[in-house]
Amino acid sequence: MSRPTQQGSFRVIGLPADRYLAVALTNVPGSEWQNPEFLAKMRALATAFTLSDAETVISKFTVAIVVIPLVALLATFAAQLVVAAGASIRLAIEGGGAAFPWEPHALFGSFGVAVLWCLTVMLWYAPFVGYLMLASAWAPRSPFLWAVLPPVAIWIIEAVVMRSTYAGDFIKERLFVLPFIERNQAAWMGHAVPVTGDKIDRLTSYDLYAMLGSFYRTPELWGGVIAAALLLAAAMWVRRYRDETA
Repeated sequence: MSRPTQQGSFRVIGLPADRYLAVALTNVPGSEWQNPEFLAKMRALATAFTLSDAETVISKFTVAIVVIPLVALLATFAAQLVVAAGASIRLAIEGGGAAFPWEPHALFGSFGVAVLWCLTVMLWYAPFVGYLMLASAWAPRSPFLWAVLPPVAIWIIEAVVMRSTYAGDFIKERLFVLPFIERNQAAWMGHAVPVTGDKIDRLTSYDLYAMLGSFYRTPELWGGVIAAALLLAAAMWVRRYRDETA
């Protein structure tokens, strides 16, 4: 049984995955809600719903890996419209072609690049989000500590004991996709790329479409997608096991 919050809503936490019946009542005398005969009468008024570990994990994963990037993409397009409007006004004042910022290649060219980067981010960070989902399922009361401490501990132990940085480099490339792209760009593009200058200068030297075409064929990308699926399956299993033994 759950009582309404100050906002008039009901919240029940800690339920294991199963099928349930829910009914809202204004008043239940004493412990009548534990009476089997009373509950049998309420079945006709109740609404059936199902809680699934898979649905819970996948819905949270979808929000993190799909919904948030798409919202950011829409915000980028809105910002581009504002920039186009400002550029159009300035060109009109200076006697230039005010319609140029609204031409398709000017308006949607950079937005197409943003769409490709959004897809790239979704795929690249899928295992990272899957790992966070597993950490949250394993330690619901302290997910941040369990998400951060194991990789940091591996990073430090490897650096101290083995005097190597393979784990650190791997974590860095998974957290920031640019180092992975920079490390492989010469092989993808078939020519050397500048190693000096700031990151903006180096980014402008990229042939984005050819580079991403090679990027989407890397085993690191699709291996990460497979790892994400395995991590999500593990998170579902842990949630089910944790609920059954709670």
